[in-house]
Amino acid sequence: MENFHYLTDEVQQQFAFDLRAFQELGVRFVILGVWREQNRLAQFNGDLLGKV
Repeated sequence: MENFHYLTDEVQQQFAFDLRAFQELGVRFVILGVWREQNRLAQFNGDLLGKV
C-alpha cells in the first residue's frame, strides 16, 4: 500500500487488524515503511508486536 501515512488513523488501525487476520491464515506480507513513530502498526494492534 502506497501512501499509508495519508490514511486516517481509523483506517490505519483497521489495516493493522486486517494484517493480523491474514497472518493467522498464513498469508505473509513484506512491509516497507518509514514512520515518525516507532512500531506504528503495533501501536494500532499489539498482536503485531515482534511480527513487523
